[in-house]
Amino acid sequence: MTDDSLALSTVLGSCISVCIYDHVQAIGGMNHFMLPGEGKLSMRNGGISSMMYGANAMEQLVNGLLKYGAVRERLVAKVFGGGMVVDQIQHIKIGERNVEFVNDYLTAEGIPIKSSDVLGTSARKIVFSPRSGKVYLKKIAKNNVVTKIAKFEAGYESSINRQDRVFSNVEWFD
Repeated sequence: MTDDSLALSTVLGSCISVCIYDHVQAIGGMNHFMLPGEGKLSMRNGGISSMMYGANAMEQLVNGLLKYGAVRERLVAKVFGGGMVVDQIQHIKIGERNVEFVNDYLTAEGIPIKSSDVLGTSARKIVFSPRSGKVYLKKIAKNNVVTKIAKFEAGYESSINRQDRVFSNVEWFD
């Protein structure tokens, strides 16, 4: 989250990125999550909140913007991602699940979606200007690099469920 004149950028396959901003305060923030729902770890008891899960990433983004001075009634969202970039994992439908999750979340929170570019078969690169709320979008054609990234995404969900993650070297700054 920032009100500085900088840009936030990410690349998306089946992941989702939500850009939320308050145009009056000229502040905004962006998240990037891989999976819908909630993570298994939390900030309580020395753990870490996993931003790879939609519920955690959305809560952190919205609450962070409000803490930074945004007004809830002025928040507007732009949603990107959820592409099916690897044909071999169609049965998982993670992109569709991510899009459904974020639409339900934003509706429940009363945050309107001003624009979106979701689903399809392309990966995307987005660049977000938190001050203006503008997003530059470039679709990335399927190629070997995108396929490798997408295969990594497909295997990530099962790997995180098998691993006991310890983040002893992480320092948090409030």
